Amino acid sequence: MTANLLIIDALPQSRAMVNAHLELAGYQTRTAADGFRALDCIQEQDFELVLADLRAPGPGGLELLHAARRRSPGTEVVIVAGGDDQGLAAECLRAGAFDLLQKPINTYDLLSTVSRALERNHLRAAAVVHEANLGRLSAGVVHQLNNPLTGLLTDLTLLNEALVSLEDLAALSTRPDMPAELQRVVTALGGPEGVMTLRRAASDATASARQVRRIAQDLKLLARPGRTAPFDLNDAARAALRLERGALRRAGVAVSATLDGALTVSGSAGRVCQLFMNVLGVAARAARGGSAPSMTLRSRTEGGQAVVDLLLQAPGRAGTLDIGHEPSLAVSRDIARAHGGDLAVSSGSQGAAYTVTLPMW
Repeated sequence: MTANLLIIDALPQSRAMVNAHLELAGYQTRTAADGFRALDCIQEQDFELVLADLRAPGPGGLELLHAARRRSPGTEVVIVAGGDDQGLAAECLRAGAFDLLQKPINTYDLLSTVSRALERNHLRAAAVVHEANLGRLSAGVVHQLNNPLTGLLTDLTLLNEALVSLEDLAALSTRPDMPAELQRVVTALGGPEGVMTLRRAASDATASARQVRRIAQDLKLLARPGRTAPFDLNDAARAALRLERGALRRAGVAVSATLDGALTVSGSAGRVCQLFMNVLGVAARAARGGSAPSMTLRSRTEGGQAVVDLLLQAPGRAGTLDIGHEPSLAVSRDIARAHGGDLAVSSGSQGAAYTVTLPMW
């Protein structure tokens, strides 16, 4: 599908040059000489990408960025700035602009940046569809699991109670007054040690079934991504950790978590759980091949904000995994910002730090 692009540039020659290059690359383009005309264009149609010159008259880069996102949340915005615009350009990047192009614009940088921005736009749209599909799949799985799990746990509880009684009888099986029939049953089960082994196996099976029930409850969060209510941010992080623990284990990541106390926030627990799952999935990919990788989760409060830090130690493996390179992190940041918070990422040769911040309820 051909992408729709909006080019905002006050200089006719520069605007025509950028427009020509992008049209030649196969994009559908519209142009605006100032921020006022740009706002009209944004109200008239959706754009996959807006290329905004900070020197254009009228409403500036931040206002255009917010207007484009209100109209179409997936719109990517690329800022074009001169040497004196670095402060405002940095502010736009912090507000969510995809990247910065310096004037005079190099054709290769222009086409490369537009291509990367559109790729993230398309992947973000695909992630939204994936999230909806995951919710429907989770709802189906939870529905199919609930009744069998309830029956299984009931049966295991009865089995454990019976095995405790049998274990008591087995301990008395060597007494001469023990009925021969009971002695034969205990012997057939391997004697007192065999009965003890059976009871431990039943106890382990019960613990496993309860773990499956916890996972089913975690999946129930994902089945209701649109439901909003107060919830504990720590619970969402713990649920994501249980659901992603397999991926982390396969990547060789040792996990520790200190998620104490209640951090009550408001919004969609399912979407925030998905946020944490995305971050943990990125961390698992980042850690592969690292030297003794580890992940630490810690929660805290700071200035009326609930904060969860996810710290990945993976020497030599995490330097390029940031929001700009990982669409799933961009989706996670969108989720955090939709809840009035943010996702901050920093990475280097020794690992990466992901910080989720949401306002306390």
